[in-house]
Amino acid sequence: MIMKKRGVLFFIVAMLFCPFKATYCQTTYLSGNANSISVRTIGIGERANETQDNAEMQAIKTLLFRGLPDSNQKEPLVTIVETEAMVAHKDYFESLFNQKRYKTFVVSTTLVTDVQKVGKKKYQQTFDITVNLKALRSDLERQGIIRKFGL
Repeated sequence: MIMKKRGVLFFIVAMLFCPFKATYCQTTYLSGNANSISVRTIGIGERANETQDNAEMQAIKTLLFRGLPDSNQKEPLVTIVETEAMVAHKDYFESLFNQKRYKTFVVSTTLVTDVQKVGKKKYQQTFDITVNLKALRSDLERQGIIRKFGL
């Protein structure tokens, strides 16, 4: 019963916080250091101009909730389940994703492949994205989403 409730909660939260209808993306680690991390992300959207925003958002979500194997950020920054975090810190994540505040943590976005039509109403592009990991972590700490390192 609890799993069923969590599934329904996840669906509701996903619908509330998902500004794009097609949001599947693949994110892979490229390089990084203590301050930043670079990833390659495939962005998909119903319009060609949505793919970059979608790819940048996916890069941030991957760092926040999944982590990247073989990188300096193997573990997710946020240690609680994504759906629980989205509910517990609704205002923060609404601002971060729906109001596109995540863009303040994106240092650079470089187009790797031109836009490709991959379905009747879907477009895809690949981007290399560098994220200011130190600033993102500091912001999460200041907002009380995560604890300061070592405390």
